[in-house]
Amino acid sequence: MQIRGTNLSYCMNVHPARTFADVLANIDSYAAVIGRRVAGDKPFGLGLWVPSSAVSELQAAAPELRRTLAERQLYVFTLNGFPYGVFHGARVKEQVYFPDWGAAERLDYTTALIDALASLLPDGVRGSVSTLPCTYGRELPAPAIDNLLAAARHARQVHTDSGRHIVIGLEPEPDGFLESAAEGIDFCRRLYELDPQVHDYIGLCFDTCHSCVVGENPTGSFNACLAADVKIAKVHVSAALRCDNRTGAAARQHLSSFNEPVYLHQTLVWNDGKLTSRYRDLDAALEDNPVGTWLVHFHVPLPFVGTGGLAATSDQLTPAFLQLATDHCANTEIETYTFDVLPPPKLDIVTSITNEFHWMLERLAQD
Repeated sequence: MQIRGTNLSYCMNVHPARTFADVLANIDSYAAVIGRRVAGDKPFGLGLWVPSSAVSELQAAAPELRRTLAERQLYVFTLNGFPYGVFHGARVKEQVYFPDWGAAERLDYTTALIDALASLLPDGVRGSVSTLPCTYGRELPAPAIDNLLAAARHARQVHTDSGRHIVIGLEPEPDGFLESAAEGIDFCRRLYELDPQVHDYIGLCFDTCHSCVVGENPTGSFNACLAADVKIAKVHVSAALRCDNRTGAAARQHLSSFNEPVYLHQTLVWNDGKLTSRYRDLDAALEDNPVGTWLVHFHVPLPFVGTGGLAATSDQLTPAFLQLATDHCANTEIETYTFDVLPPPKLDIVTSITNEFHWMLERLAQD
């Protein structure tokens, strides 16, 4: 759906998929239903996730799929190209970063997604493909810059040939090579200096959960991207867990049920505005149990309301921030992919995602 000049959807990486048939079933069973609840009879945009095992089928079926979706008041404007393979029902953790941008497989996967999206995009709609922050860890693989430039040049050529403008979005994340908006800005400007012609085809996927975990203020960081003239390919509207562990008891009491074996939950602990401890995953933080304000990379539903010392960073997603983001970025996704691993009580997936849309639309309606 379109609102305030942006295309708004949710990221379909929340739904398990291994085959293209799974992707189509998820559209029928979930996205189409959510679209009717949220947008009524108006067009509803999709943020697809297609694993590498299904991308060749997507490429072949894209033109026909576009026509079929249009008949049902659905359209695709963005793809999540971060998870490459299995993303549900098994240990994902740091494996979600691989193959990284040092590998030819990552380049091939991303260019295939760009080609497919070019066939899916409606006329006049700018698209995006989000991707990982280069690699896991702080050392950049030697081929990464060449591969990223090749992907951006491919997107530029697709634009020239087809008229479809697609922007690649590197997604800063704790413990990634790019952790923050500031690092993302510096890296993108480095790419632009190496090849000024890629400026309009590669930038950042601005994830508000990740931004808050690393101690950023989303509004300030978003404005910094605008001021630096770094492309914001897509905004992920998402919330992290926050726990005030001032007594040393709150974290274990409230966060133990979030310590699950599938996803990586980087945890940063802050005191008086300074980072005092950081942990690769929540289990290590719970074992150490430092005093301070914990910010945990666990995407919780936007309307999440905690108890006691537990809360979420959705309070940083003010009406002013959401209006700023939607006014300056053509692609916006709600990205909560953790419903399967949330502790109870929880609602069914369609109701949960619909509630996230209502939460966001209510704030966008505020002046």
